[in-house]
Amino acid sequence: MKKSYQFKCIIVGLLVMHGYWLSQMAFSQSAKPHPVQPSNQDYSQTTILVRFSAKSRGLQRNRNEKSQFMHSVLGARVKKNYRRVPGLSLVELPKGLSVENSLKMLEKKAEILYAEPNYKIYPLSTVPDDPNFPDQWHLDNSNAYNADINAPEAWDIATNSNIIVAVLDSGIHYGHPDLNDSMWVNSSEQIGDGNSDGKPGIANVDDDGDGLVDEDSNDLEPGDPNYTNDLVNDDDENGYADDIRGWDFADQHDNVISDNYFYRSTTIRITG
Repeated sequence: MKKSYQFKCIIVGLLVMHGYWLSQMAFSQSAKPHPVQPSNQDYSQTTILVRFSAKSRGLQRNRNEKSQFMHSVLGARVKKNYRRVPGLSLVELPKGLSVENSLKMLEKKAEILYAEPNYKIYPLSTVPDDPNFPDQWHLDNSNAYNADINAPEAWDIATNSNIIVAVLDSGIHYGHPDLNDSMWVNSSEQIGDGNSDGKPGIANVDDDGDGLVDEDSNDLEPGDPNYTNDLVNDDDENGYADDIRGWDFADQHDNVISDNYFYRSTTIRITG
């Protein structure tokens, strides 16, 4: 699904522990994978992640046992235990001991299932996977003038789907696939007379608190001369009947579909 202009961000949940991708969770207690050899400096220089093997009968080592072992082998201390992964601990290294050397020292220890660098994590890329995104120069381009709105930079700061944005324009094609699931809907309004009582809002009630009851578009109430009841379909009694997705103020009706499919949809998609 294209997502260049979607209001809503699809959030991908990844299980991480202090920046470490727990790809080793599936290993059995008897397995002993080779330690990862760091290839860059994209990890903590003062901590590592260590998973201890279980004792007899599958019992896990307690914090004191882990701390004593780490102190005797590395002069290190256990800083934190992770309950979701049996045996996994965050270990703080002593000054002067590198991550590389600490991993080598733990490599052949029977008490250790594996030891890994404590990798840093970074936000997932917010650049859309829309194959047409590179053609949309107005959102992001690398020419000499940098004539774009820096959309990826803005998305790196926030992609909040709870923000409602009002757009003043000549219309919108709200059925567009990039907009259909993201459009604001006036939940207080229904097509036609929602409660079928023949009056705006709830009959004989000042719904909007303006001191008038069941008024029409000229603020005339039932019983007044020339009362038209032309707002009978105005369920929320805000003066705009059936304004479920907005209002066309130029022609005074509820049809907000644009007369220019491409341009108007583009305008609001960029806003989102």
